[in-house]
Amino acid sequence: MRRILVALTGAVLLQLALPSPAHAWWEFLEQLSGPGPFQGFDLQFRYPCFARTVRLNVATGQMEPHIERRANTLGGVLLSACRLKKDDVRWGAIDFNYRTMWTNGDVRFANNESIRFQTVGALFSYNIFNAHPDGDYVDVAAGGGAYWFSSDGFETFSGPFFEPLRIEFHPTTNFKKRVNWDHWVPILRAGYLYFPTGFDPMDFNARSPKPIGPDWVLKIGVFWDFELFNK
Repeated sequence: MRRILVALTGAVLLQLALPSPAHAWWEFLEQLSGPGPFQGFDLQFRYPCFARTVRLNVATGQMEPHIERRANTLGGVLLSACRLKKDDVRWGAIDFNYRTMWTNGDVRFANNESIRFQTVGALFSYNIFNAHPDGDYVDVAAGGGAYWFSSDGFETFSGPFFEPLRIEFHPTTNFKKRVNWDHWVPILRAGYLYFPTGFDPMDFNARSPKPIGPDWVLKIGVFWDFELFNK
């Protein structure tokens, strides 16, 4: 029943996450109070991971959870550089990301030139159901970083942003350990970016001088995780 729920949840979110044909690491960012919507690529690098390992307690004769920091050395630049051992379940991780997105010309901004949006940042992600490796399919995360807007229609400018909430749906730990094709199963993410300082419309070379205040922007993404596991 749990697998059916995961499949149905993924199918619904996948439909929501495809405003255009999907590509690996494809992400969609809704329209700002200024220009948009944006679409493009978000490249993730996950390292380190924090693992929960079940070990035998000699004193009681029972298997008990043991939590430790696991800084693995497996190379990887796509999404994850973590490698879980046989009885490990990832309960937390640090995700670093580089996002590059763009929007088509808008007569209101940048003299109708295309606008490019880039960010670098980091988030801490937590695997909510990590005590249940057959059902740990949801992560929540929060973090922040810096952004840049650039265009042929205005001078590049930058500032801070926060990502106060990101929800991720992914295959379970035991599913990934049982099959060899788990990296082809899409990971679905949705969250919000928050720009606390707002924007000066003149930064976008806008036709209207109306200020653009602090902004919340929905983002939806489809990712593929090529992390390796010991089966």
